Amino acid sequence: GSFGIVFPKFQGDYLRDKDGQVTARVLHAHNDWTEVWAEMGLVGLAILLVPVVVCLRAGFRRRKSLPQWGGIAVVLILGYALMDFPMHNPAVLLLWVIVLCSAAPGAVQDR
Repeated sequence: GSFGIVFPKFQGDYLRDKDGQVTARVLHAHNDWTEVWAEMGLVGLAILLVPVVVCLRAGFRRRKSLPQWGGIAVVLILGYALMDFPMHNPAVLLLWVIVLCSAAPGAVQDR
């Protein structure tokens, strides 16, 4: 939630009039990834992504249908976050977590 406070310090001439006055207040970045990076830095972004990448990689290695389709759905939602804010919608976030957990290596039992 610090993007709206920190951004004006680094915005330069962007959204300023010729006198240097800010003409518009920016509260959020243009997508989820930029906002996470701006608020938490590269370390926070890595902490968010490393478990997801490890989980998806293990799911794709199992060569089972459910983890692979779940992994595709997780990647599609993460790709959508490059253009919009889907993770701010509780229903999308819950769906993403459920699909990620179903794509996890221990989600599908071998018979």
